[in-house]
Amino acid sequence: KEDWALVFFDEISIVVLKRIPAHQKTIEQFEYKYLKPNLPHFLLFQEHKDHSVFKEELDRCFKLMPENFYGLLANSTYARLYNDQSKIEEIKPILSKLSKRFPENQHLKRELKLLQ
Repeated sequence: KEDWALVFFDEISIVVLKRIPAHQKTIEQFEYKYLKPNLPHFLLFQEHKDHSVFKEELDRCFKLMPENFYGLLANSTYARLYNDQSKIEEIKPILSKLSKRFPENQHLKRELKLLQ
């Protein structure tokens, strides 16, 4: 296993913790095993192995950071792939709001168009 665990990320930073006993509880609670902000969000669906853990990470990311670009795009892609209409309806207004705030962001525009 890697020496470091990803426990938080946003548009400008990531937080990783060294795998030592003092960090074990925090890592168990917050580690992202499949959501990796260094990968394009659409590649995640080729990489994940445990669907339930992956879905839990997507849900946790959306709950904690609903306007996180990466988490939002990953959740949107997941909702489209698995035809999760309730998640799509939850995501669309946030994507719309962010695409107005960041009109030059092509990823947001593309994902919003795919949800239509």
